[in-house]
Amino acid sequence: MTEINFTNALASHCLAIGNGAIAPEIYRIASHSLLDWIAVGRYAWKEPALQIPLDCCIEEGGNPQATLLSGHKASCSQAALLNGIASHIFDFDDVHLRSRVHPSVPLWSAILAEGELMNAPIEQLLRAFIVGVEMQSRLAFVIGEDHYKLGWHNTATLGAFGASAAVAYLKEMTASELATVLGICGTQAAGLRIAFGTMCKPLHAGKAALTGLNSAKYAAKGFNGPKNIFDTPGGIFALYANHSFPENVFDKPEHLCIKDIIYKYNASCYGTQAPIEACKILMETALYNPSAINSVDVTIETQYLSVCCIPKPSTATEAKFSIKYMCALTLLGYSTTASSSFEADLLSNAKINKLMTKINILSNTSLPRANAVVKITNRDGNSFSNTYNANSPESDLDHQEFKIRSKALSLLCESMSSVNANKLIDAVLINKDLKTAQLMSFIPIIH
Repeated sequence: MTEINFTNALASHCLAIGNGAIAPEIYRIASHSLLDWIAVGRYAWKEPALQIPLDCCIEEGGNPQATLLSGHKASCSQAALLNGIASHIFDFDDVHLRSRVHPSVPLWSAILAEGELMNAPIEQLLRAFIVGVEMQSRLAFVIGEDHYKLGWHNTATLGAFGASAAVAYLKEMTASELATVLGICGTQAAGLRIAFGTMCKPLHAGKAALTGLNSAKYAAKGFNGPKNIFDTPGGIFALYANHSFPENVFDKPEHLCIKDIIYKYNASCYGTQAPIEACKILMETALYNPSAINSVDVTIETQYLSVCCIPKPSTATEAKFSIKYMCALTLLGYSTTASSSFEADLLSNAKINKLMTKINILSNTSLPRANAVVKITNRDGNSFSNTYNANSPESDLDHQEFKIRSKALSLLCESMSSVNANKLIDAVLINKDLKTAQLMSFIPIIH
């Protein structure tokens, strides 16, 4: 595409989706993501990675404009930042594999901050989310695998553009105005994979939400920026990847990217999900006996060797990026969701650490994305294995909703009664006619 046309074409495509007819199942997926985001973020509220920036925000003060997932109020910018950090701390949030973006954390954190200020109806929030997912995902199709391989964190970089588009949609901006928003966002987009396993990874999500929110707010007040951030030799594609594929931007334009969102049921990096699930299935066999294990071979796709293979984690965040730890935790019958599974007692647990020494991480370049093979060999020489595919979204939305409800109820009941938790869940999943302020009123204060 010629200069400027690409940026405008993508902006027009995303806004047209938000302003067009939305099928009931698309709304339903969006509501699943909203509920999952609220539950995961609230559950992590007292974690140190959130408390430090929270303390800084409290020190500086701010207008009480938007609701934090703790039930307290803060400024819109503070809410976007803090809710974004909280919802990515446990790495328990949803994923979009083809884009390598965790879709909800940058989007809902920005959407709800702006939406509450506007008191927009929930239906408009859901539409904004669909717009944001479309923007960040289609940018990923263009920037390809190179962006991630070079060390960028897609949720941080591309997620900021998604948040920009979502808030611009709420503000009823035109494609030309959104092009300016994307330019303001693009000059700020950042976030490095080298930070995985530290507090900076959830910070990426919060900063992406904040960048997206403020980019739209600034543009709405007349702040200008480049309107061709994706078109020029000095633009995003040229600087953030050695190779890009502009022809992929409208690959299957009729297929909404939100349909490819996958939800997590283990609180760790997505690269650990298939190994964990394979271990769970093996535990159900008659041959399984943890005390008889001689070795465990975990074969993963090669790319995950540099993502989630921390050999001996010493912190909770490192543990979530350790296939060895997560598999040992699973095989010994511990929860892969409870916060206690990532605390010092289990990180130093002798049985877990002994089993970790028996786990070998292997790679196979021909293994499909998000697949894993786990082979357990006993001391008597007998072995049994299982391959698990964590690459596909759930096709049965009733089943998905049941699992999301169960997950949310479990997480929310850590800080509220089951009655209030169910009221919040129903507000998200059923009552699309509610306004944002009404929805957020269902979130009680964490004392």
